[in-house]
Amino acid sequence: MPATTTTLSFTPLSPECGQTVVLTATVAPTPPDGETVQFIISADGPTLTGTLNGGRATATLSTLSVGSHTAAAAYPGDGLFDPSSSAFVPITVNPAATTTTVTSINPASPVCGQTVQLCAHVAASSPSPCLPTGQVTFAVSGGPTLLGNLDANGNVCVSTTGIAPGTHTVTVTYAGNGSVQGSSVNGSITVAKSNSSTLLISSPNSSTFGQNVTFTATVVAVAPGGGVPTGNVTFTISGGPILMGTLNGVGQATASTSALTAGPHTVTATYNGDGCFNPSTSAVLTQQVNPKATTLTAVPATIRMRTNGTFVIPTLSAHTHGDGDERCRRRPDHHLQRQLRTGPVAPGQRGHGRHRNGDPHQCCSRRAPPQLARAGPPPRSRSAAVQRRAGRCPGAVPWRPVRRLSPPGCCAGRRARRCRCRGRARRLRRR
Repeated sequence: MPATTTTLSFTPLSPECGQTVVLTATVAPTPPDGETVQFIISADGPTLTGTLNGGRATATLSTLSVGSHTAAAAYPGDGLFDPSSSAFVPITVNPAATTTTVTSINPASPVCGQTVQLCAHVAASSPSPCLPTGQVTFAVSGGPTLLGNLDANGNVCVSTTGIAPGTHTVTVTYAGNGSVQGSSVNGSITVAKSNSSTLLISSPNSSTFGQNVTFTATVVAVAPGGGVPTGNVTFTISGGPILMGTLNGVGQATASTSALTAGPHTVTATYNGDGCFNPSTSAVLTQQVNPKATTLTAVPATIRMRTNGTFVIPTLSAHTHGDGDERCRRRPDHHLQRQLRTGPVAPGQRGHGRHRNGDPHQCCSRRAPPQLARAGPPPRSRSAAVQRRAGRCPGAVPWRPVRRLSPPGCCAGRRARRCRCRGRARRLRRR
């Protein structure tokens, strides 16, 4: 019987995962058609049978896993031809190639702090039926790196609010698995700054002159933006100081002052913006500062004269209004000294240099002094003669003459006291 030789070949030469491999065995000399040839695959593969036709037999295989395999063909022979086998031929199955695409960026024109969704799709190159599985990485230049898992259809989406304003490159990378290769693709996203809104309040409002007032500004993101603004707020006060405050972790800034004058003040808070938010200014706030009411009280005093007479000065009270400026700046003791020199003046009377109600014997001052009233018995003199002379003097008083002690121009009691009491007055001065 003639000897035979068997050879084995396969296509494609570099199969990928899931791709069909065609094995071809050639037997020479040519045996009769219809005889069979066995294809032996390494331990992890099946044994296939092909039918000779014209000296060739074929078999197909699509279940080879990724990796290296060997295959051989064996012709069993017949009564006319001897059996023969081919050498083992190495077959290497490669992972399938993949293609990664960015399917969507939503919204297309986001603002800072807004939630952005990035989606991608990974597919194995045709004709491989192997499916990509595992993680996909989304790397945003100057921003976060995000991870997502592929679903059964090779789709993945991730979301973030951490992309800063500006134009960024988004690199989507699939690392592959045991069956398919990795792939990557680049995309682009542009993020704008978010608008902000500033709200201003004050406490207390209204306030009193000299009272400490606290201004509070709250800055928030305007939808669809999100996050907490950072940075500084400027408080501008009409007729007052310019104050600064720094936003805290909840977007609030405070500043205080006690230097506001009485009256209304307009106040605005201006947020200066940061890397994520645009500046904004609050609505105008009116801060009302009321004048400070002050009460000045003089305790009743007792003044003893040289003649042992006693006079009681009633309590004086003066109210000032405004921002601390007194309308009356004349010292109370000034009025008291003037009154002691001129004698009692009835309430409501004014003078000092001019007459009131046509009475030439009443002295006036710019401010009506309080009335002096005798609180004890009439003064007693040492001499009965002097006392009799004092009784004959209408309006005479036993203290220093008005013409020497009264302010210039005062005429109170001048005529009445120019009678026979001069000797008594001189003696009182010598004492």
